[in-house]
Amino acid sequence: MRWNSTMAQKIALHISQTPFKSEARLIKTAKVVEELGLVDKVQIVAFLGEGLAERETISEGIDAWRIPTWFRFSLNNMGIFHKVMLMIEWNLRIALSFLFKPVTYVNAHSVETLPLACFFKWFKGSKLVYEPHELEAVKDPSPLLRKVYSRVERWLIGQADAVLVVSGGIQEWYQKEYGLPKVFLAHNVPEKPFDPNQQVTSYRDRFNIPKDELVFVFQGALIGARNLELYLRAFADSPKHHLVFMGNGFMEETIQPYVENHANIHHMGFVPVSDILAHSHTADVGLCLIEQKNLSYYYSAPNKLFEYLTAGVPVVASNFPGMEKVVADNGVGWNLDPHQDQDFITWLKQITPEEIQTKRNQLEKVASTFSWAHEKKQIEELYHTIQ
Repeated sequence: MRWNSTMAQKIALHISQTPFKSEARLIKTAKVVEELGLVDKVQIVAFLGEGLAERETISEGIDAWRIPTWFRFSLNNMGIFHKVMLMIEWNLRIALSFLFKPVTYVNAHSVETLPLACFFKWFKGSKLVYEPHELEAVKDPSPLLRKVYSRVERWLIGQADAVLVVSGGIQEWYQKEYGLPKVFLAHNVPEKPFDPNQQVTSYRDRFNIPKDELVFVFQGALIGARNLELYLRAFADSPKHHLVFMGNGFMEETIQPYVENHANIHHMGFVPVSDILAHSHTADVGLCLIEQKNLSYYYSAPNKLFEYLTAGVPVVASNFPGMEKVVADNGVGWNLDPHQDQDFITWLKQITPEEIQTKRNQLEKVASTFSWAHEKKQIEELYHTIQ
């Protein structure tokens, strides 16, 4: 499906308050407007992080510009004054750079970028797409910033021609909280489908796991709010069930003693993005018991959830709205309370290969649902609506 543009040199401007290092979601949504032929160029603007190139070509029609600033961006904690001055300078540079350019669409990828996107709507007549990647009003641990973000979003979200979110829970929250008649939803599923012909060493072969013992995988960053300590305790008490951690993070120090003392707990470390689905496919169940650190976590539908499902692996996930809409509604796994340790421990002791196979069979029936080809139809509809 491709709509031809009748005007030359149209630009879709995506504003990302990140150093743009691994923004797969942003790139996927940017590709949709490019594929539809609505613009001649998609321009991503971001911060210039240390060691990153200022300019980067993503594809023939998509460029990224990490904007250099006098107040330098840092992933480490920046003082309030530095952060404020950085934002002012960064916004001004973007506004001045594109003030006299034909910005047809402007996409704000966080609440911090929403005021700048409104500037382009008011002074350039750009169509504004608000694309929060999480529940923006509650994402920051600072009570003051949460209040600021909430008020800015409430004041300006009505200026958006369309709102696009990443989970059903967040979709319902935005509709109810701000009285929005329509919020578009596109889950953050992998862009490329699982390739059954891709060859990798299975977990069973890599760790010499017997065929009659089950394999559970946790993939992703080994950090807090992921229930990693619960998994360690539960599997330490279930020696016939194997746990594989696939990723890196500060909790490796906690995991390593268990790996050394329990033959059924394994750590694989970093895996290239291109191999994640193939490795995950060799597990029996994926683990995604995200803890409720804040409301954004509660309403989320994490990337790893869809990586498991795209790989054809049923998943045990938190019983939160965003994840229940995916897992329970499609019958492709189990939803448990992530804050009730005994629920998971009991489930682990009672789960059977037959029950897992039933979930895997159901997942095969609905596999097309968990594809980017399916999800991006919502984004195509979004642009068609605001034409």
